[in-house]
Amino acid sequence: MTNRTDPAAALQEGRRKRSKGAREEILEGLETDFQPVSKRPSDESMVVYRDRPAGFNWEGIKELTLARLEENHIGYDVVIQWSAFLDTLANRLYSQEAKRVLVDDSAHWGPNNLVQSLDSRLPRTEVVSADEVDPREAAQFDAALVPVQAVIAQTGSLVIATASRRRLAASLLPRTVYGFCTTRQVVPDFGAWVDAEGHQSELHTVLVSGPSRTADIEKQLVMGVHGPWNVSVFLVQGR
Repeated sequence: MTNRTDPAAALQEGRRKRSKGAREEILEGLETDFQPVSKRPSDESMVVYRDRPAGFNWEGIKELTLARLEENHIGYDVVIQWSAFLDTLANRLYSQEAKRVLVDDSAHWGPNNLVQSLDSRLPRTEVVSADEVDPREAAQFDAALVPVQAVIAQTGSLVIATASRRRLAASLLPRTVYGFCTTRQVVPDFGAWVDAEGHQSELHTVLVSGPSRTADIEKQLVMGVHGPWNVSVFLVQGR
């Protein structure tokens, strides 16, 4: 007797396994590196304010940068100061009705850290540091805020780099991710960032060129399989 398999059922099962497998692969990689910490570990490799590459001028590259971000469906806000960034972000999260926000506050800006600054602006929202969360729980947050080490003007890509893999959970698993950096961190191309950064093999680096999307299953576009559904970046001038 020959056992027959329903082609439609087999196709659906294959889709389910591929979608579930991609997500579990991310979680498994993060899980192996997770260790609860009593206080934030030092991250000396993270540099927030960076010198411009030789010959670089923000106004000269601004138009290209913003055009590439739009092409990649990455939202952006160009703000003039730290407080404007925090106020705009808080309004965005309030409009989004975000109940839980995950923050990678390894890069310190302003007089207060990011968790304290956002918590004071969003009293009804739970704002949590990524250092306090098991990365397997990151997907349970409505949004995340992560430092962007560079923006590549040529491709409209965000460079997210950290010395700890568990902090990558904040940039990979929540449905919405907000990045932030200064206009000094916008570089013409990837080579310019590598030259400015130098070779740092201990960094885990992710290049984000838009929301997660795949069409490898019957050419049907699926969002959020390998990362966030929505990506935005705040560019702070004059820092």
